[in-house]
Amino acid sequence: KVIADVKAYAEKNPISIGINYENRRSKLDNDLTAYLNRNTKISESFVLLKEADKVRNLISTINDKKSLREATDAFQLYKSSVASVGFNTKSTTDKIKSMFGHVTKISSAFGIASLATKQFVNSAKELKEINTLITEISKANEKLSKSELNKIGDNSFGVASRYGRKATDYLSGVQEASRVGYGNATDIAELSVAAQGAGDMTAKLANQYLIATDKAYKFGGSVEKLTEVLDGSNYITNNNAVNMTELAESMSIVGSTAASFGVDVDEATAALGTIATTQQSGSEVARAFKAILLNIRQVSDEEEGIDAEGLTKYENACNALNVKIKETKDGVLSLRDPMEGGCKKFCVYG
Repeated sequence: KVIADVKAYAEKNPISIGINYENRRSKLDNDLTAYLNRNTKISESFVLLKEADKVRNLISTINDKKSLREATDAFQLYKSSVASVGFNTKSTTDKIKSMFGHVTKISSAFGIASLATKQFVNSAKELKEINTLITEISKANEKLSKSELNKIGDNSFGVASRYGRKATDYLSGVQEASRVGYGNATDIAELSVAAQGAGDMTAKLANQYLIATDKAYKFGGSVEKLTEVLDGSNYITNNNAVNMTELAESMSIVGSTAASFGVDVDEATAALGTIATTQQSGSEVARAFKAILLNIRQVSDEEEGIDAEGLTKYENACNALNVKIKETKDGVLSLRDPMEGGCKKFCVYG
């Protein structure tokens, strides 16, 4: 009878008799907090932080054996997931704090706490380079306040890591864009690291590619238009035997010439991609495309070895292929648009 009475009471009063679910909730919540504090590298992963929130939400709903079991299992699974990706350790920030606890100059430049990044900066040389770049950015744009420089430094690791690049790759983009005079240097720099990540190209080439294209086509630093160019180039490289480095290098060289002849950026990119399938270097592709444009537009260029005799031979060769580089409009004989005339068919005939 006593056993039956106690059992009946326990079932009606689970908080005071039997399992104390409030205590279990509190303990699991504290265990999760302690785990996150102990393994601070988790803070570098947005996905793992979101998963931690899901586990905490499950813990907050514990009110019976089933929900307790589900929350406990979820917590254990979460710890296994963290361990499987190697995030059950200290964050980059904490590691660098312990390694460079006395690097006051660098910490004052952009805040040592900003070093939470998947790209672990494991040498004083790297930190020195970051500090140097921030100093150069301040020289290139004297309007930037100390707090704005701090913010650029703070954001550099997070922005770069999203594209699998180093903070210095991003900061060199900010420096170069600032030097050229862009008011949106940080946006241009982020697009640069996106290009670097997509095309596995150097920061120097990516910066050169974007700035040269922007200047050639007078985009005025429009990130939207430059993103369209980058997307188009990426599409071409994904669907043809061409890499982004070749396209970027060739566009940096011939972009201004193509633009001056009225060739749209998407047409220029497509033409360069077509020529690049010959597996030539970016500079060779650029020279080939430039030669095509000069011949179609009947422009001699001593540096490129194109003279009047050569232009005549080129026109005759095009005529033999039934490719007319001249047309009559309103009774006036004039040269055709390069992409409507010989250039498209030249790419076809090789």
